[in-house]
Amino acid sequence: MKIFIIVAVCVAAVYAEDKADAIQQYERECRAENNIESTADLNNLEDGNCYYACFYKKFGIMKEDGSYDPAAIKTKFSKPNSVTNDAVQKKLDEVTQKYCQDKVGNHCNLAACL
Repeated sequence: MKIFIIVAVCVAAVYAEDKADAIQQYERECRAENNIESTADLNNLEDGNCYYACFYKKFGIMKEDGSYDPAAIKTKFSKPNSVTNDAVQKKLDEVTQKYCQDKVGNHCNLAACL
């Protein structure tokens, strides 16, 4: 959950006002798709809930197969030429290995873990 909040803040900062409407639309759509009625419900998501995967896919940083897209993450969250796609992939692998190893193979649980 903490990582998602950080990602959401980064998204908001990067895309500012002109993209805020799209981000809010993604949030509304993903809440509706996953039967989430309030922000409090987000804090109590159980394994298997696909809200985060839905949001990450709509935002373009997770592919339909549940894998992350390092190029998209780099494009959306870093300054030009500040990091390579391989460096982003290495960090994703490191975080996944350290915190989310038991979630690999289920894109909903992996997205929620990250």
